[in-house]
Amino acid sequence: MRTGCRRFSANTAARHDPRGQNSAFSKPHGRKTNFTLAEPDFGLYVRIVVSALTPSQGQLLDFILSRWEAGEVLPSSREITSRFGWSSPRAASDALDVLKRKGFLASDAGSSRKYRLTEQAAGMPVLGDIPAGFPVDGLESQEERFALNPASFGVRDRKSAFFLRVRGDSMIGRRIFDGDLVLVERNARPGHLSIVAALIDQQVTLKTLIHEEGNATWLRSENPTSPDLIPLLNLEIQGVARGVIRPLKP
Repeated sequence: MRTGCRRFSANTAARHDPRGQNSAFSKPHGRKTNFTLAEPDFGLYVRIVVSALTPSQGQLLDFILSRWEAGEVLPSSREITSRFGWSSPRAASDALDVLKRKGFLASDAGSSRKYRLTEQAAGMPVLGDIPAGFPVDGLESQEERFALNPASFGVRDRKSAFFLRVRGDSMIGRRIFDGDLVLVERNARPGHLSIVAALIDQQVTLKTLIHEEGNATWLRSENPTSPDLIPLLNLEIQGVARGVIRPLKP
């Protein structure tokens, strides 16, 4: 038994099912445990990115991103000048040059605006691996980004979105496999049967949240060979899964 959370095997669940159903995922008995929403430690990338820009530079980048996310042409220097009330298009050109030097934009002679967003600006960060199996003590930090518009998955605020790479096979029943990239929205309110990135007794894992009114809250595995998890101390939801990207293997 791993310190910090109690594993609840499929066989044990079947034995304790008061309805007598032979289900691998029967609801366990136990004391009622509430979950809390937590600001994930691996969400610090938001503050890191923001710290690289002044407020006015951040507003300009947000304006450009909003056009890109809407599927529109990126704004011209004149449009930027009008949007922010600057004195001349030259001021807008200078501001674009600053974003280029900081790595958020790149020159693109083939485009009508002569610039494009880089993955640093438009890409979602891959913040590490998360076990879809037994929980582990922490995430291995990575410096990687994946170009994607999170609005395609219903995430309105891109600053609240990030990717985690799945390790393990406990979620194959929800069609999440080892090596998949899971798009996670932090600070989202999870519901019963939401797939969540969770901190259970200080250990991280990806599981299905079981949260029924009046009953114990716990994490369900979606593979009959993997145990379910019941918190002994606390359960913090650090994000709700919104989508899965599966890289094709040769």
